[in-house]
Amino acid sequence: MPSFDDAAAYERFMGRWSRLLAPAFLAFARPGGAGSALDVGCGTGALAELLAERVPGCRITGIDLSGNLIAACRARFPARGFRFECADAAALPFADGAFDATLSMLVLMLLDDPHRAAAEMTRVTRPGGTVAACTWDADHMALINVVWDEVRALDPDAPWQSGRTHCARPGALEALWTAVGLLDVRESAIDLTLRFASFEDFWAPLAAGVGPAGAYVARAREPVRSALQTRLRRRLGTGDGERGFALPARALAVRGTAAPRSATTAPRTCTSPDRPASPPARRPVRARS
Repeated sequence: MPSFDDAAAYERFMGRWSRLLAPAFLAFARPGGAGSALDVGCGTGALAELLAERVPGCRITGIDLSGNLIAACRARFPARGFRFECADAAALPFADGAFDATLSMLVLMLLDDPHRAAAEMTRVTRPGGTVAACTWDADHMALINVVWDEVRALDPDAPWQSGRTHCARPGALEALWTAVGLLDVRESAIDLTLRFASFEDFWAPLAAGVGPAGAYVARAREPVRSALQTRLRRRLGTGDGERGFALPARALAVRGTAAPRSATTAPRTCTSPDRPASPPARRPVRARS
């Protein structure tokens, strides 16, 4: 899994977009009056914070593989009602049916085994509870795609992000949720506008090595690194100045209901979630930016 261990860099690269996405995602997920909720891959706590605001009295548990991100969450949310632990999404350390709602934002597309993580999210959700997640749409995420376009132009042998687009195509999340036995499954799209104050605002998190693209940038040697900066400045229209700019993005969101235990069947293997047969047309939700 790509590195997201630097809390400050993560916040600049992804945390702020998580806060932009969270309201639309939570409105779609509809956790209702959940008394307890699990945030799988909590990052710096954008979703946990909004859950506390929108679902008063909800006991919120967040898990992440990064000890630094968990430490940042514990410092940011010291109040009772929050709990943060280092844990693996594919092996959640909680009892069956422990939560009324289990949510995950911008995580599944990064995991080696999203099917196992989805099955675990389902397992720890009580029957009738909500299980929801969202990922970036791989074809509509300019923040990432412009970087890889220019990387490949300079370095055709770059590893790119092949294998990291699972769960990031229309229909993939719906197929995955159905495969793990969830009921009333629905997928939708959420459109966003990501605004940057300057090129440095865009470049600094990448230079810090956050995410797959950042990992490439951090390892890049001269003259490739400088050439990449030059190409990106030209591509983004910032030139040598520090003009602001905006990039479009789209997230894919899915929700389902945990089945009664007596009615639960063995989860089916999701053999090709990226290529489901004829996914239905969906009208994107427009998030406020």
